[in-house]
Amino acid sequence: GVIDVYKESHPDLYSSTFRMPSECFDRILHLVSPYITKQDTTFRQVIPAEQRLAVTLVFLATEDSIGLIAKFFRLVCLAVYVLCIAINHCFHGNILPLSLF
Repeated sequence: GVIDVYKESHPDLYSSTFRMPSECFDRILHLVSPYITKQDTTFRQVIPAEQRLAVTLVFLATEDSIGLIAKFFRLVCLAVYVLCIAINHCFHGNILPLSLF
């Protein structure tokens, strides 16, 4: 996907944007994907889980408003909210090991 291209072509920028190495992003994506993956319909194509997570992490890592970030990524604010709930569900009471960072 788009995030993989970004990860490979700009690894330093990737880490500073998401505030974590790609391995940590991939681990979080693996854990939250079952909660946020949607199916395409005849009316719309879904936003991939990878892009949903990327937008949410940019929102959480910056001081930008959710409206600005959502508009830039063409994503509705509700998707970011749902993903935050999924992250909380997956990591509630757990801390990622520092070795991932």
